[in-house]
Amino acid sequence: LTEKRNSNIRYVLKYYPVRFLRSWVILTSVFSIIFMFLYTLAQGLIYIPQSIIFALAIIRFLYLLETTKKGESTEILYDKIILLLLVIFSIYSFYIIYF
Repeated sequence: LTEKRNSNIRYVLKYYPVRFLRSWVILTSVFSIIFMFLYTLAQGLIYIPQSIIFALAIIRFLYLLETTKKGESTEILYDKIILLLLVIFSIYSFYIIYF
């Protein structure tokens, strides 16, 4: 019984922060894409390639969310790399917009 409880706790600690991060990253990146499109319209369509790349990254990320199996460590690693890239991109786009 205690072993099962420990494994449950381990599971929660392992996957719940990742889920929270995923939802947070998706939200921030969607908002930053919207801001970027508005900004490109205002700025004379300079950053359109960057926002297209950004949208493609999000589509790929959502596709990964659908197809990830819990056993595949390479998928989870790839997931974390995409998370990191999305965070960097969203911070960068917010930086471009507000400064």
